Amino acid sequence: MAIHVRGVSRLKTISAVRSNGARAEARHARQFQIAFLELEHSRRVRDKQTAIDRIKALDSRLVEINVQIRKLQDTLGTPHSQPTPDDKPVVESPPVKHEYRRTLRY
Repeated sequence: MAIHVRGVSRLKTISAVRSNGARAEARHARQFQIAFLELEHSRRVRDKQTAIDRIKALDSRLVEINVQIRKLQDTLGTPHSQPTPDDKPVVESPPVKHEYRRTLRY
């Protein structure tokens, strides 16, 4: 005679409890959405930093152009126009560390 233990057939593993039916598909889809949004976020951060670096380069070039104009005006002896706020030198800041890549584990 075999011994039957009551309740053993009703035991479930943690993964079986977590992934019940339709909710499992929704959970899976949400995990993919989270991964997609994290990738987009890192892309946007990188794009933003690239744009900031480009603006800094453009500002420094504008300052260089204004300095060259002043030098040429001095050699010609023509009067200077009023100084603009753009004429101040641009101090370069150290490069900003980019956000590290995240890995989604589930």
